[in-house]
Amino acid sequence: MASPLSLPPSTAARLRLLGLVILGTAAVLVLAGCQKGLLTDAVDVQSGGSHTCAIQTDGTVWCWGANTFGQIGDGSTTTRKSPARVGKGFTAVAAGTNHSCAIASDGRPRCWGLNGSGQLGDGSTSNRTEPATVLDLTEGQLIAAGGAHSCAVRTDGTAACWGANASGQLGDGTTALRTTAVGVSGLAGVTDLEAGASHTCAALLDGSARCWGNGGNGRLGHGSTSGSPVPAAVNLPPGANATKVTAAETHSCALLADGTVWCWGANSSGQLGDGTTTVRTSPVQVVGLGGPASDVSAGRFHTCAVLVDSDTRCWGSNVDGGLGNGTTTLSPVPVTVASRSPITAVSANGPGSGGRQHTCGRYEDGRVGCWGGNTTGQLGHVVDQGALTPSVVGAVIDLEAATEWDATGTAPQPAISSGTAHSCVVIAGEWDEGGFCWGSNNRSQLGLPSAEHTQPLGFLTPGLASAARVVAGYQHTCMAAYNRTVWCMGENTVGQLGNGSTASVGALTQVPGFVLDERLILTAGRDHTCGVAAGGLAHCWGGNSSGQLGDGTTTMRTTPVPVSTATGLGGVAELVAGGQHTCAIDAGRSSMYCWGANGSGQLGDASYVDRTTPTPIAFPFTDQADFLTMALGDRHTCALGDFFVSREVSCWGHNSHGQLGDGTTTSTFGGMPVVGLTSATHLAAGRDFSCAVDSSTGQGWCWGRNNVGQLGDGTTEDRHTPTQIATDRYLVGIAAGSDARTGCAMADNGLGWGGLNVLCWGVNTGGALGRNSGSSTPSPDPGLVVMPPFIQ
Repeated sequence: MASPLSLPPSTAARLRLLGLVILGTAAVLVLAGCQKGLLTDAVDVQSGGSHTCAIQTDGTVWCWGANTFGQIGDGSTTTRKSPARVGKGFTAVAAGTNHSCAIASDGRPRCWGLNGSGQLGDGSTSNRTEPATVLDLTEGQLIAAGGAHSCAVRTDGTAACWGANASGQLGDGTTALRTTAVGVSGLAGVTDLEAGASHTCAALLDGSARCWGNGGNGRLGHGSTSGSPVPAAVNLPPGANATKVTAAETHSCALLADGTVWCWGANSSGQLGDGTTTVRTSPVQVVGLGGPASDVSAGRFHTCAVLVDSDTRCWGSNVDGGLGNGTTTLSPVPVTVASRSPITAVSANGPGSGGRQHTCGRYEDGRVGCWGGNTTGQLGHVVDQGALTPSVVGAVIDLEAATEWDATGTAPQPAISSGTAHSCVVIAGEWDEGGFCWGSNNRSQLGLPSAEHTQPLGFLTPGLASAARVVAGYQHTCMAAYNRTVWCMGENTVGQLGNGSTASVGALTQVPGFVLDERLILTAGRDHTCGVAAGGLAHCWGGNSSGQLGDGTTTMRTTPVPVSTATGLGGVAELVAGGQHTCAIDAGRSSMYCWGANGSGQLGDASYVDRTTPTPIAFPFTDQADFLTMALGDRHTCALGDFFVSREVSCWGHNSHGQLGDGTTTSTFGGMPVVGLTSATHLAAGRDFSCAVDSSTGQGWCWGRNNVGQLGDGTTEDRHTPTQIATDRYLVGIAAGSDARTGCAMADNGLGWGGLNVLCWGVNTGGALGRNSGSSTPSPDPGLVVMPPFIQ
């Protein structure tokens, strides 16, 4: 078997759990690790202008993001890109434009941040970087923070407000600024309250709703654009029972007891969700919500709701991706947030956010996820980039690495697999959120809204955080779940999705009745897919014109069929699908079988005849071989093993560009040793090129066709023997699709805590390099994939 990776001393001590398994059309990189800095056990999250706060079950309040005025509350004015602890002993929290408030366990409200209008309520207009006690208010049960004013609901159901009051938003019948709390006139039985930019709204025990303050654009919902310094009745439909209200910059919404959502006010971005951009001075029902809602939150120019079934829908402006559906396209009707865990509460950022947009939600397990703009760290990530889909707050993954395959028989979790012009990644562990894909999306193989994606974006994972393995084919993608089920999406013209049809699907659909064995071995070829079923035998489905399914026919299969065992292949240790051929290493790793297309000798059976059942390769070293892993390109095959007394990489098949690495361009059906590779660990094979990683140095090597820089050596010259990948990073794995002209590698990021980066090079069709660039220009130089913040 293989010897352990030989790593530099600075790296070896901390690299323990990364492996490489050949599972897809290419090498599949494997990650495992632990989290640090993850915010868990939250009971509520509140999005402010450019900052966010959350409260945990133990009463601890955390805030992150912009902190110019001390709105984070940690005693400083330093921007915080990850959660900073405000203190413990709180029961509720609210985030305004540039200030925050919370209810302490003694019932007294406390506020911090900007105080130029007295919005902190401490009797002054001085900014505070730590919580200050609100005066003239001894107890509260609900708290709200708006543009420059704040409000609280007392335990007796009355309300009090303080701060800016030029529009009458304090509801005391005046327009006088207040630096301490004053009662809201004539308001009792308050069950919910929220402060907007310059208006305030409340839901009452009798089911009615009241708003007061600035009436511009009809945001008070009383049928006109007139303001009111005292609560005015919202024109809800007859018999309505409002249970929650939300107030933003220029619009407001209410959640009714029947689960419907009604909104009113400004609508230039479709934030009212009625399918129009028409201003409404009285409430209109949000259309196409998809079911009863349990929560609603109005942001500056967008709105979000959580449905009873935990789906989250948003509508309105999407300038920074605040709708969370993977795009920046405005929508006047609800669209589904691509959350990979169920969300139970949502908070859209409030008024005065400087044009930026973000949204946060509480997952049912107590974690917090945010999406949208991140210019001041309001998403809670250690990097500056925003997120078009939810990602976990405070999650900085500490990744570690170990040997290149699993000698114990326990399947590791793959992180990345490359197809023709797209790649996907899955991160496994407590913080697993599903999968992320980038690149070409012409057949919806990314499981995301249409259009290519030039940086990784999350796809919806059935079964909630169940993604354990992902493999990318030509224009389809498949996922293995922890419960051993298989799900696929994308192109399906020959049944490669395995769902019994030939209709392409833009979201993961289950391969019915197929259960993998505990190793979760799954692989995707150009237009076929294979996996090892419970019992240890290989099964395949999809295109079969060359016999690549191995069932003894050339008949297309839309559901899994067992690979024939008639020629000797039984239990499988490794299984890889190539262009139109497939190979397996037997359970004892002493034999290798291939089947399918063989016009270039890629099956290695000393012929050029296609095979519809597994055929042993016919090399002289077979009887003494110990096959460790393999990689399949479009029309060539490579294997890594302890052949005779040394470790070798041997390749066979098509060789017009030197992809066999033997120094020639002569195709052969016999295995030829790759020149100069004696300590390789990881293999990958692309369309007309091959790659490996040297365990002794951490260097990557590629050979073969290089017209678009797919060898990653900084040139576009073909190489008939291995050429070094142009990076000084220590590589720990490599990947390429069987029909691809793009290569990717995982590298130690050198930060000293076991972190890893993804590098890609070659063709950039559809954003295949993942660099978040609109350019489709190929690159012969390895560059960093712009990974989601929480898997940096």
